Amino acid sequence: RHLAKSAIDMEFQARGRAHKKNKLGPSLDNFDEETGEQIAFGLRGNWNSNFVRARSHSPITKCHPKFQLSAGAIHLQEAPDFFCSDSEVLDSMLDKSKQGKKTTKIVHFIRNPFSMVLSNYFYHAQSPTPEKWVHTDEPCEHNYKSGGSLAESVLPILASRTRIQRHHFDEVVNICVGLYQTRESLKNSTFYEHLLEMDHYDGLRLATAQMIISSSAANRNLAGGDILRMASNIIKLDNLQSNSALPQDKREMVHIMSITMEDYMKDKGNKTLQFFDFIFGQDNDLITEEIKLDVVSKHDRMSDRKKNGSHVTQGKHADRDELRGRLMADPVFGLILNETEMLVNQAAAKKHR
Repeated sequence: RHLAKSAIDMEFQARGRAHKKNKLGPSLDNFDEETGEQIAFGLRGNWNSNFVRARSHSPITKCHPKFQLSAGAIHLQEAPDFFCSDSEVLDSMLDKSKQGKKTTKIVHFIRNPFSMVLSNYFYHAQSPTPEKWVHTDEPCEHNYKSGGSLAESVLPILASRTRIQRHHFDEVVNICVGLYQTRESLKNSTFYEHLLEMDHYDGLRLATAQMIISSSAANRNLAGGDILRMASNIIKLDNLQSNSALPQDKREMVHIMSITMEDYMKDKGNKTLQFFDFIFGQDNDLITEEIKLDVVSKHDRMSDRKKNGSHVTQGKHADRDELRGRLMADPVFGLILNETEMLVNQAAAKKHR
């Protein structure tokens, strides 16, 4: 979201225009009121909401019915469900207006799954917890209210590139059920109270199970299933360019940049520059190198101010490396997370395309 805002600010700056700080709604366009000329990217989604509801899809099509990109706008989307066919996903990524063929540039932020589940556990086990849904969630709920489960949506996609199978998913469900509200002292306790009261490894296992199997039906689509969803989305986005059954002219209109959060945190300046080069092009006459470097500097200073925020859990727990090692060696969690890690590494290694 900060990068999207920075990109829009850059366009205003490059055109010598004042960027009015309008109250952001779910949809914002940036046109000159007198000439009708587009000054900068529009924005779909904002600081508090996504373009469409995260972790949700039509039970019929398996994708969100309102996920359709439009030209000239940045669409902010967390955890989308791309469970429909490759053809349907591709069509949703391309502008359908009569403005001529427009290319779509997708920036996919991904994360090492081991780091992801550790941060998720430590973040939500803070006192007080930063997010309210952990007080009411049912972490082992893997079925959708409309029927079916997350497994039925993601496993057919994962089967093409990983060793993750249905019995692995079911084993995680069994682990989750075995941990949640089974101890006498925790029989009536909330998910959050489990994270507080359990030893670190059992708390981590319960939180990781929720990140793998949960349909998010019990928490209004706020969390759950994001490990398998991320793995599935990496495959689906790659298919937009590699699936030879799709029309070549459409495949060539989609460009993808995958950025791992680990790489971004290690080298924010260069990664931010790469982001701007990708969306604007390196030879953009309007967005000069000087403007990009100025915005990168501001972005770095803002990031430095947030280093001690509640979202940052890295380096705050002495047993983090030990817990990571135990997860890697776990016969159930280890396989799922290792397979997902390989997908993340493969996506990150590919040149922006």
